[in-house]
Amino acid sequence: MSVDKEKVGNKSYKQMEKNVESKSKSYNQKEEDIGKQKQVISVDGGRLWETKASHISRWRKTLKTKASHITRWRKTLGNKSKSYLQMEEDFGKQKQVI
Repeated sequence: MSVDKEKVGNKSYKQMEKNVESKSKSYNQKEEDIGKQKQVISVDGGRLWETKASHISRWRKTLKTKASHITRWRKTLGNKSKSYLQMEEDFGKQKQVI
């Protein structure tokens, strides 16, 4: 039974890792969208362009914050990975004791 629990734990960790990667991809997509909007807006006239450009800068700052949040989450997952490896080692020790 203990072996099955270890396998399930590993699968859920991989799933969380995939979730982080998908969020990272969506961040890159938003970054590209901002670039496209900037190009389109540059066609518009002066004052309107400045207002929209500053709005984009604020949006980019927000995206950077989200990116650092993703990095923090990845670090947390790294810690969980270490914890999983520790459990794996403990399980090995238990096996030897049994």
